[in-house]
Amino acid sequence: MPNKLPVLGEMLPDMDPSGDEFAIATAVLAYATGDAFGVSYEFEPLVSAPIPKAMLGKANWPAGGVSDDSLLSLMTIACLGAATPEAAAAEFVTRLRAAAPTLRGLGPTTRHALGIFVEEREVGIIGVTNGGMMRTALVSLAFPGKQSDTRQAWVRALCAATHFETQALVAALLMAEIYASALELPDWDIDVALEIARRNVLEIPPEISEQLDGALVFESAPTGVSLNPIETLLAVMSIVRRSPTVWHAYENAICAGGDTDTLAALASALVALRNPNSFYELPFINDVNWAEIPETAERITTLLTKRARS
Repeated sequence: MPNKLPVLGEMLPDMDPSGDEFAIATAVLAYATGDAFGVSYEFEPLVSAPIPKAMLGKANWPAGGVSDDSLLSLMTIACLGAATPEAAAAEFVTRLRAAAPTLRGLGPTTRHALGIFVEEREVGIIGVTNGGMMRTALVSLAFPGKQSDTRQAWVRALCAATHFETQALVAALLMAEIYASALELPDWDIDVALEIARRNVLEIPPEISEQLDGALVFESAPTGVSLNPIETLLAVMSIVRRSPTVWHAYENAICAGGDTDTLAALASALVALRNPNSFYELPFINDVNWAEIPETAERITTLLTKRARS
């Protein structure tokens, strides 16, 4: 019987609304919705709960419009059909160059990789921003079970196509392991997931390990969460730890401040993997401009096909 869930029912009407495939599909939808929901608060003055359950716009950005977070994540997923991780990374760069003129909100590292002007104040963070982790998190779901070596090879290559510094790579690998574990551990816990990820990701530098040791006591800066990948990872963990539903993830991400679209996307997708039904309870998911990302259903299918063959 076709599912009649909002958004998913229109994109993939034959998908059974249960099991891992349903959770993965919902995570992709929650990610894009979180991106669109969070972008109007990005690097704006901090706000407190309750947050309005409505899509808001801002100057030169229509309400419900997604950012490069969704566009680049879907583009990265599209490269899973390549024969090797290295070929996938090369394909991503080709796709990125072709799409660059139409992408909103590109970060400094991605702009630098494309030879696009980067402001002087941003030069120091080239290569060490959270964009690599942002666009490879969903890719991890294409590799089931404890296939850490295979999963990490693909995530590392796809991340390094633009984000090549150690912090960015380690954060991407850790987030990939955390995402994958959400489907593998029956009694999943974000802090247990981090410990497992730290065992699976080899050669984590001592200074990063020291930061990870403080995960339980992490607090966002008064100015909000920066583009730093390890800070973003810890902020996402803090949000997920306090978010039983997708809505809680969105609200807590907005209240954390700073890079709110990335926080809302990453945290909500993780929560959706564990509690997918909570996403369909939200009143604004049809207000996302899904027409901007018509490839969403195809990319979900790409993830599921790769997962089935892995």
